[in-house]
Amino acid sequence: MKKVITLFILVLSLFLITGCSLFTKAGSSPEKPTTKVKLGEKQYIEQQKRIKIENTGDYFIITEKVKWDVPDYGPGTTVSFAIDIPYTMHVDGKDYNGHYMLNNYSESTMDKNPKYKLEVTNLTKNYDTQVIITKK
Repeated sequence: MKKVITLFILVLSLFLITGCSLFTKAGSSPEKPTTKVKLGEKQYIEQQKRIKIENTGDYFIITEKVKWDVPDYGPGTTVSFAIDIPYTMHVDGKDYNGHYMLNNYSESTMDKNPKYKLEVTNLTKNYDTQVIITKK
């Protein structure tokens, strides 16, 4: 009888431990946001914070809080939309203002900086923002 109770407590403990970790992960950000990005790697960042481009003196800032905010429509309705994400790219001591148009069919990065291309690869309703910076 003691073995059955011990086994039951062990199984229940494992379930609670793994179940609790699953519940905490579901409500949190996909990854911990960073303040430094590597060229060519997708990384989650914080909006309205200075994000350094690693191994350079350059950085960028998403200048306004933006989230995935698409209204719900009834079944059978086709919706087309674009989300404007304003940012400033600081390159070689000079600021370049731009807008990334998420879900736009045309060239999305609209700034005149000479070195980098910003792409937003994920945006959630909780302001989680994944970006990739590549060389032009």
